[in-house]
Amino acid sequence: MIPLSRTRRGLYRIRQIIGRRVSARLRDMGIMVGDTIEIVSPPPGPVIISKNNTRIGIGMGMSNRIIVEPVGVVDEKNHST
Repeated sequence: MIPLSRTRRGLYRIRQIIGRRVSARLRDMGIMVGDTIEIVSPPPGPVIISKNNTRIGIGMGMSNRIIVEPVGVVDEKNHST
């Protein structure tokens, strides 16, 4: 498992969110532990994720507190494999 801030493009499952404030903010955006997300634009810079056809930008501070595990890869045409 790795922090979201160290990911590459692909599909990941959120395993842990560190901190109550971060957890509450993500919950308000519809993101929770157990969700599968797609990394559209990895670091450096804000991490752009996609969940249910909605894209969300997450800054480095918050992305360090989101622990994920890979569940799949995405090819160049942005299709899951």
